Amino acid sequence: MFRKSPAAAKDSKEMAGGCLSLFGLPFFLAGLFLSGLYFSGYGKWWQARSWEQVPCVIDSAELKESHDSDSDSSRATATYHYRYAGRDYRGDKVSLYGGSDNIGSFQHDAHRELSSRAKGEKERTFVCYVNPSNPGESVLYRTLRWQMQAFVAVFALTFPAIGTGLLFAGLLGIRETKTESRLREKYPDQPWKWKAAWAGPAISEEGSLGRKVLFAYTFWFWLVVLPLLASVIMTGVFPQNPSSAFLIAFPLIGIAPTWFALRGIRRQRAIGKTSLELKKWPASPGGVLLGSILIEKHLPSRGNAQATIECRKSITRGSGEDRKVTTEKVWSHQEIVRLDAIPRGLDGLRIPFSFSLPPDAPETSLDSSDGTKFDWKLTFNVPGTPVRSVYEIPVFHTGEKPELPDRATLVSSIREVPLAELPALLAARRILATFDGNGLPKSIICPPGRNLPLLISLIIFDVIWTAVAVLLTMKDAPLLFRIVWPVSAAVIWISIIRMALHKRTVTLDHAGMTVSNQLGPVIWTRTYTKRDITGFSHDTNMSSGNTSFYRVRLESVLGKKDTLVDSITESNTAAALAAQLDQWKKSEL
Repeated sequence: MFRKSPAAAKDSKEMAGGCLSLFGLPFFLAGLFLSGLYFSGYGKWWQARSWEQVPCVIDSAELKESHDSDSDSSRATATYHYRYAGRDYRGDKVSLYGGSDNIGSFQHDAHRELSSRAKGEKERTFVCYVNPSNPGESVLYRTLRWQMQAFVAVFALTFPAIGTGLLFAGLLGIRETKTESRLREKYPDQPWKWKAAWAGPAISEEGSLGRKVLFAYTFWFWLVVLPLLASVIMTGVFPQNPSSAFLIAFPLIGIAPTWFALRGIRRQRAIGKTSLELKKWPASPGGVLLGSILIEKHLPSRGNAQATIECRKSITRGSGEDRKVTTEKVWSHQEIVRLDAIPRGLDGLRIPFSFSLPPDAPETSLDSSDGTKFDWKLTFNVPGTPVRSVYEIPVFHTGEKPELPDRATLVSSIREVPLAELPALLAARRILATFDGNGLPKSIICPPGRNLPLLISLIIFDVIWTAVAVLLTMKDAPLLFRIVWPVSAAVIWISIIRMALHKRTVTLDHAGMTVSNQLGPVIWTRTYTKRDITGFSHDTNMSSGNTSFYRVRLESVLGKKDTLVDSITESNTAAALAAQLDQWKKSEL
């Protein structure tokens, strides 16, 4: 009944995991080296703070410069001699940092000062700092170079994270592939046992590993950033060098991961571990999904929780750099759970749920030959709290007739959107729709700025795009660039303004409809009688990331199409609204 995945697919996945690990290994090793370099800078500086200040004489000073195609760098070198505890010593260490660089002006400033001493332009006597435990070890400048530390901090924050992520993602991928391959061989005709997450008696929630990774990275982030901030405060850099204000960018960047990490900690403390048990394994199309959500700790005894099951379809087109994945929700249903009606035991909570699945519901996709995959997720959340858990549900045809409890409410088709849910589905996209007692639409309002995530992403993109346009203009770039960049930036800004200000209102009565568009103070209106309309259709007209957006349009007898609603993220919702508009048209005048 069920097709096994070919061995070639397994080998391909293992090879991909191996390549991913090998690709991440250089980043991981480079991250270890750069992190060691970063923290050693503080160690050397802190140790040198206790070294003794001793007069010395500068014998020679030189600025060694190197040039290549990428950048120029320099290194201030010097030789000097000093006397400590009755013995003479020679030294050549200029700073706590070795090698050439072009970070800040330290190398040139040091060379300028040391060369003037060596040439006798100033008194040749200078000051060096000597390690009392090892008098042969000395340095001329024991200053903490905050620009250098900030530069290396960028790599210490990125390379270890990228390398560790790629390395362990590849290794985990190989491990998961081997586990699933073993499960496929053990249960060849039971694909609901092929995933490691489905192999146990209960389904663990998704995202637990991600929360641990986020917490680990947040800890690492502040482990890197706090010494930098503390050191510049201790050395008085902020008031002395106004350019050091850019260091504020580090804690500002850390706000987002810290907030999410603290939210995850708060959630963990609130509910502990959670899992999901199914009464019958797996769920079947046309049957009822029965089970319980197990929560280790107690929830608030008042208020309501929400349990939502949804089926999502993802379509992969192209490959390599042209690969594009779009997803959409094809069906969902939500139940409200009263928390005060749940019995509370010593081992936490057991929250029962029951969902009727449509008979034409697609199976969970484990393999996809045409690029189309379906997956089922159950989400449990308590509004106003950090409680939110997501579980992947196996939905498969088992060949057995699904059992239907008496209390189950059957769903006729996955393509059918219950009229009672249509206003809420539209409201989720900030589309306000009202219907009469027969389910016919009375008004539809698409307010301005309703697609906020897309609007924000466009603003961020166009700010960067506009900055590039200004830079190209200032740098006298080729004429084509100075035309294309500003014009395209202006076009995007016009689109942003339209999205932020455009409002559409559709009003319907027994005779016809009025479509009113408003852009700031400008309003234009079109009126249609039922005889002017041939029908309604829905299609997709835009995508952002992996999300497709659908619209519903009116088709007139003159062949024109007028958009009534847009920015709907589910094709079924758009189809249901178009169907209700068709019912309105067929209703008696």
